[in-house]
Amino acid sequence: MPAASVVLQRSFCLSLFACGGLVAGCDSPRERPTAFSGPPPSTAVSVIAPIAEAVVPADSEAVVIVEASGSVQAVEFFMKRVALPDTLATERRMFDTAVDQVQVTFSVRIPGNLMPGVSLEIRGVADNETGERFVSEPVFVRVFDCQDFPQACEVP
Repeated sequence: MPAASVVLQRSFCLSLFACGGLVAGCDSPRERPTAFSGPPPSTAVSVIAPIAEAVVPADSEAVVIVEASGSVQAVEFFMKRVALPDTLATERRMFDTAVDQVQVTFSVRIPGNLMPGVSLEIRGVADNETGERFVSEPVFVRVFDCQDFPQACEVP
């Protein structure tokens, strides 16, 4: 390779290095945008239905409505006996993208083998975008038997 060509290649490489160094040197530090512009909105969850102290017939379908607000990614409910720590029902609904406010209706079967007068606890749960779980205040309902109170079970 001729000497002039080697000198030309070296000077070309040095000029690229110098320009690259100048461009990199011009990049001053600055604030970068983040996913959240502030703290995530507070999440709240509550059971809308059934109402507190309602009575529900054994061996029937009941409607549970859970309302949640904030940055909600999932909503669920669970129902358990008050006296025993066993969960009788649970269901969860997830959303593709977080929602600001939602009201979800669930259908739950009240077991037929429960004794009349048994108290059930129903709670709603909401998960926000960061994975935090929020649990509602409990709603207590009481089970009754349609054989003992047939007029309460009549469909109008």
